[in-house]
Amino acid sequence: MESSELHLIFKALGDPTRLKIFNFLRSCNQPVSVDDSGEARIIDGPTAGDILANTKYAQSILLLCKIYKLL
Repeated sequence: MESSELHLIFKALGDPTRLKIFNFLRSCNQPVSVDDSGEARIIDGPTAGDILANTKYAQSILLLCKIYKLL
């Protein structure tokens, strides 16, 4: 890691609020969400990233099917 990257990391973690958020997220062993009131909770279902990954995967399959005229 370069010194400029380390500088940015330490600068970001120098803020007490950011450090608190970082420590909270580091201690989580599951995906969490934060609602409008600031309450954190464990996510029961798929995350937005999971859905987007599946959507991207499905779009790739559809594209291949169209290329090979399978649909």
